Amino acid sequence: MLKASPTASTSDNSQGVKQCSPGGNLNLLISPSVQSQREIKNARVEDREFAYILGAWCAHTEVGTPNQNRLTFCGVESDRVALVARCLEVYREKPLDVIPVQVVQSSCAMTRVLDRGLARHIHEVTANNTRVPWEHLITKEERRMFLRGIFDQAGWVSSGESAGIGFNKVLGYELLVDVARVSACFGMYPLLSNHHMAQFRFLDRNDWEIFRTSIGLSLARDERVLEMLCAKEFKINATSLQDYLAVMRASEDSTLSYSQLAALTGVPANSVRDWLKRGQVPRSARRYYSLQEATAGWPDPDSIGRLFRKEGLSSAEARRLAGSGEHF
Repeated sequence: MLKASPTASTSDNSQGVKQCSPGGNLNLLISPSVQSQREIKNARVEDREFAYILGAWCAHTEVGTPNQNRLTFCGVESDRVALVARCLEVYREKPLDVIPVQVVQSSCAMTRVLDRGLARHIHEVTANNTRVPWEHLITKEERRMFLRGIFDQAGWVSSGESAGIGFNKVLGYELLVDVARVSACFGMYPLLSNHHMAQFRFLDRNDWEIFRTSIGLSLARDERVLEMLCAKEFKINATSLQDYLAVMRASEDSTLSYSQLAALTGVPANSVRDWLKRGQVPRSARRYYSLQEATAGWPDPDSIGRLFRKEGLSSAEARRLAGSGEHF
């Protein structure tokens, strides 16, 4: 398992964990894989390394990539590619190299796995990288590692003028909507936009703190920027979705004044007044309702994972039984 940030949540399943330092400022915690390659479609156990590989696949691979007999991960920074290579080594129980390559006068690093069964399975559960592989994201730890794989490999963190956390994907808006459902499991609701490319951004301090403590990043230099972002002073303190929902629930008692509601919920009185009297909705709540609307009728992710991994159904059958499946 990749080492979490100092305050990140950890799994209780820590037996047999060994430390590995493949180089640079990497510090990986790798646990022995508990499933063989032949048992990939019938795994009954939590597999954090595979969840990270799936997140990296989502980050590295173009949406709609045709079925192939190999997996390729390529990037400018070799230590990022090495993170994927180490997880692949543990998962497949075979050594793997990160190879420097030259592409159009630019240097980059690459790791490749020639494994038809693994490649085809990843293509199947991601529908050629157009959806989240909920079949393998049952536990919160797996979902955390999936997001870690995405943001380690293709994310950005900025503490400058355009402060935030995010990643972009060409032609990947529907995929990013599904990724937003993963982040919603941790109480984070991103801003999604779809212009010349799909964009996924956390813009609120509350989301940054949740990301720092619950997801984290694997490279020390990324963690430093994340800590700088969370420590940054802002003139306006954004209210959270939880603040808004608390005020809405408390306001069901029509006898309470705005000041009483503010005292009861800890939300500033001017925000309470804006929400109840003027009908304003904070952007965190707008993103929450927007995600609920965008995914209405989509297959239930928890049901997909349960039917696939615990009851042994195929990916297609699990998604059919979990919902309409029309969006996938």
